[in-house]
Amino acid sequence: MIVDLVELEKAKLEVAKRKEIEFSNIDIGEINTYLYDAEYLQHIQKFKLDLFKNISMYIDLHEFNTSIVSFTINNKRYEMHPANMYLNLIMFTNLFYFKQPLSEKDLFDGTNITQGTFKKYLDNRIINRFLKETEKKLINIVLTNIMYEFTTISAKFSRILGTTIDLLSDVDLMGEDKDYYDALHAYSKLDNSMTPKEIEDFLKDATKVAFDKISKHKEHCLYPIIQAGYQGLNKDQFTKYAIAVGMSPDGLGSIIPKIVKTNFITGIRTASEYFVDSQGGRVAQIITKTRTADTGDFARKISKLASDVYISKDPHSDCGTRNYLKVYIRNENILHRYIGRYRVLDDDSLVLITDKDTHLIGEEISVRSPITCANNNNEICFKCYGDLAYINNDIGAGNFGARTASEKLTQNSLSAKHILKSNSVENKFNDEFYKYFILDVVDVRINMNNENYKKYKIILKEEDVNLDEETDEYVVDKFYLSINKKNEDLIEMKPINPGLSLSPDLIALWLKKDEDSDTLEIEIKKLEDPSTDLFLLPLVNTDLTNDFTETTALLDTNAGVQNKTYSQFTNDLIDIMYRADPNNALPMVHFECVLRNMVKSASNQIKIPDWRVRNNADYTILRLSTAIFHTGVVSALSFQKFESQIQKPSTYAKTQPSATDPLFKRKYTK
Repeated sequence: MIVDLVELEKAKLEVAKRKEIEFSNIDIGEINTYLYDAEYLQHIQKFKLDLFKNISMYIDLHEFNTSIVSFTINNKRYEMHPANMYLNLIMFTNLFYFKQPLSEKDLFDGTNITQGTFKKYLDNRIINRFLKETEKKLINIVLTNIMYEFTTISAKFSRILGTTIDLLSDVDLMGEDKDYYDALHAYSKLDNSMTPKEIEDFLKDATKVAFDKISKHKEHCLYPIIQAGYQGLNKDQFTKYAIAVGMSPDGLGSIIPKIVKTNFITGIRTASEYFVDSQGGRVAQIITKTRTADTGDFARKISKLASDVYISKDPHSDCGTRNYLKVYIRNENILHRYIGRYRVLDDDSLVLITDKDTHLIGEEISVRSPITCANNNNEICFKCYGDLAYINNDIGAGNFGARTASEKLTQNSLSAKHILKSNSVENKFNDEFYKYFILDVVDVRINMNNENYKKYKIILKEEDVNLDEETDEYVVDKFYLSINKKNEDLIEMKPINPGLSLSPDLIALWLKKDEDSDTLEIEIKKLEDPSTDLFLLPLVNTDLTNDFTETTALLDTNAGVQNKTYSQFTNDLIDIMYRADPNNALPMVHFECVLRNMVKSASNQIKIPDWRVRNNADYTILRLSTAIFHTGVVSALSFQKFESQIQKPSTYAKTQPSATDPLFKRKYTK
């Protein structure tokens, strides 16, 4: 309930007269004494209501920042800020459902709430703590209550606070801090001679400085948002708003070679800047048109593939597999993706992975996985799924995993239209290149500082030159340089990134080449202007959709699955997931439920390999679209190529259990 606004204003006037807040000190007392009281919830709810009324009165006053509330747990007294206390009361209210005495460990640090800290608290103090000894229904009720109360906090206080972004905060901070002033005027230092990568790094550094300064300035309007772990503030959008727009993508995988030096505070000033920025609307339309369908199709595919995967109902189930997934724990984020999973030691014994196992970082470990679960009916045992099985064993683990796995990639792709930024790939060549040539961002020219440059010859081989029919450009995989008359010891020049193309001058020479010859020799001294551009490299841009593109290329192409072990394949996917969101530690077990049906027996691709055979090598990895045809018969028939499947004898050999079986049971009536 929100206090009456008239009464609120009266209370503020009284505070103004006193010059300080006499905060009602809500002493919870011996909080554990209420634990077995039939009306314990009413006690806690009363504390919450009283505290909320006080917070509502004083929350927008400066004196509120220094006020405190006290309470007692196990005869030990604690003091904290009222807002933090309110969050703890939410936790205490719901923890009482478990009838466990509260301890210091149950205190929730609400001073810096992020998605990660919130999840960690729920995992440690509720899920992992009560999972194996409490009804799952009760845990879900408690989690639902906590999530609901936390999400309603902003609605309760937004009417009072009226939180907004104001330019006065920036003006005040710029006047106090020169570094912040310089960060918001970084656009004035942008130079046309800078490469796209240099521009991006420069603006990124300026944004970091600005964020750091705001995080230490409590009076800034963005301070509480940044203190919350940047969850509500996108740094890329802040850069365009307050620092500079910078470089913009063109929607075709490249970058518009024009710097927009201004930001949205100062205003876009020139016609060319308006034109460049307007391309964002076109790019957004392209992304909406193409990616929406692509991501939807991808989600449909992995859902069909994993629809028949589910978890055993027996919490003591152990398939006894002798094949383990090898995972490289590259950093803490990867470790967190495997918390609650079973690590396999050298003697085949199992150890549960926890957040304390930081010693595993930098090592390759063996884990039990749904991919190699030895149950032949797609029923994943508890040991292969991990402790999350205690929560997910009554849902379709395959469908849930598919939805969870596709959600982040889908969101990234669809968000790309809102966060239109350049993320350039720096153009580079092999080391030999730089002795003889100059790379000016995208232009390749001969290095005329070399005294002997007039003796050089560029050699193009027909096998390395291809006509791109869509762009009418002659794309070159590599070219060679001869530094003597006899063309001895040709030096290979190869770009790290593909897309090198001939300049108009070289195209003209290539078209005049003798048809019977498979090479073209170009003498530098015979060029009309030796300083001219010889080759061109595009400004390659990687955006938010790249993670989705990489994932589909890995899962749904022959090149992505060939010549890989299931461990290599899984680690490739882990790397993509990490790049997609380094701050997200989504459990990899969800992805592994999808991958399970992509790994089939090489001798019979309808069946999974016999994982009870130690180090079984009788398996093959099928691409996503192909693997669907080797799952349950209903999933396969409902996918595509219905007619051809009906005609294949292999269709009628698919007799394994399916999630759709109940739909085809006969019903008898008496």
